[in-house]
Amino acid sequence: MMLGMGLRGVGDAKTPFWSMIVSTLLAIALNPVFILGLGPVPRMGIAGSALANVVASFGGAAYTLAVMYGKDLPLRLRGKELAWLNPFQRDGELGYVLGKGLPQGAQMLINSSAGVIMVGPVNREGMLTTAAYGAVLQVWNYIQMPSFAISMAVSAMVAQNVGAGHHERVGRITV
Repeated sequence: MMLGMGLRGVGDAKTPFWSMIVSTLLAIALNPVFILGLGPVPRMGIAGSALANVVASFGGAAYTLAVMYGKDLPLRLRGKELAWLNPFQRDGELGYVLGKGLPQGAQMLINSSAGVIMVGPVNREGMLTTAAYGAVLQVWNYIQMPSFAISMAVSAMVAQNVGAGHHERVGRITV
């Protein structure tokens, strides 16, 4: 996800798109293999689905890194630049990231927990209520989809203009 955001920020939306396709195809192919235990792979049941998704995510990330280094894009890190991945290298940066990230992570945890808690009472009401609840959640997700797409586009455009040093354009993008 971070690689994709970085690439979109510098104007490359195709590589994250193809990375998502690679990841999705890997997940589709690996899920039956790991769940059912096809070939030399042992049968893992539902845990196989989780493993398939992890492997697929790593596959998508590997594809993105291969493209970044293969095309020698400016976002790739080499030599001394790899030290930038060390969060303890610069004073204050880790504290800043944790200060912003922990509240956001806590909010996501609370939202997810609320969803899990809601499923219990809904399931007790029967199959039709559970199906209706699932349908409403799908509709809600479709309603939110355009706002997420717009926010991603605005984020990419702002990042591109800030990176290019055109701070005066940011106000026009967000209006």
